[in-house]
Amino acid sequence: MTVRENVHQLIDTLPEDRLADVLDYLADLQDEDASIGSEAKAVIQEGLDDIRSGRTISLSDYRRSRGCSSFGRPEKLERLWLSDSTRRGG
Repeated sequence: MTVRENVHQLIDTLPEDRLADVLDYLADLQDEDASIGSEAKAVIQEGLDDIRSGRTISLSDYRRSRGCSSFGRPEKLERLWLSDSTRRGG
């Protein structure tokens, strides 16, 4: 049996509710082969060069520079999650 036949056989045995996951995964595999344009490659390279040269800022500094609230702090998120799960009986 070929690999392709094995894949088909496995897919045929999956429950219907898992097929969307398989479809998403296979679509992602196809997307990995898609090439990116030269402009995108240049932007990525610029970012990597910035990192290598130490031209970075911390996440907290970035948030402050953008006026982000403290909502993004993990301890605040954990408190929100716990209070929400308590309300839902979780």
